[in-house]
Amino acid sequence: MRIDGTVALVTGADCGIGTALVRALLARGAAKVYGASPDAGRSELLRFVPVQLDVAWPGQLKALARELGDVSLIVNHEALVEPGQPPTADAHAGFVDVQQMPAIPLLQLIDAFAPVLSTNGGGAVVNVVSMSSMRALWNQGHPDVGSRTSDWAMRDGLRSWLAAQGTQLLYFRSALVDSLGNYDLSSQRIVVDHIASRVLDWLEANDGAVGINRPARAH
Repeated sequence: MRIDGTVALVTGADCGIGTALVRALLARGAAKVYGASPDAGRSELLRFVPVQLDVAWPGQLKALARELGDVSLIVNHEALVEPGQPPTADAHAGFVDVQQMPAIPLLQLIDAFAPVLSTNGGGAVVNVVSMSSMRALWNQGHPDVGSRTSDWAMRDGLRSWLAAQGTQLLYFRSALVDSLGNYDLSSQRIVVDHIASRVLDWLEANDGAVGINRPARAH
């Protein structure tokens, strides 16, 4: 996918890698970058628009999708599982614990923005995940094996759904992902800039290929 002229939405924009993704997108000519985080602040960066989004509250996603009708690229850098915690949800409050249910926020994010992406020519969704999140698939005794298996099984369904409207779905597995406090990489400018660059290189290298290719790894 060509980044130059693209309007992008980056989730987790207040974390080290998320912030680096915003900088990298702008440096490669993105027309506008929305940076989503639970506490949207002000920014002096040109073409950068902070927006408030807490993926733990699904209702916010639909509202934000209606507001951001020009988005053609989503870079999702959220939702990790804390080992040993079973999936739970508080149905009464309508709150989903994103640390415990990684698949749900991604599915709801794509569900909300798929019509927007379709209207804007298909675009792409890039999901940046931690290599450590794969441990449950490698180790059948891992306490999160059920959640992880459903997460990756869902991937294939999402791929088919998005491919039908011309939207790419790419997964980038990184050795380090700092969303939700997994690692604090805010002070590691060289590291996060390298990861962000690899993510965008991977996206641009898959121009015209709809679907999921072999995930790149950043170390």
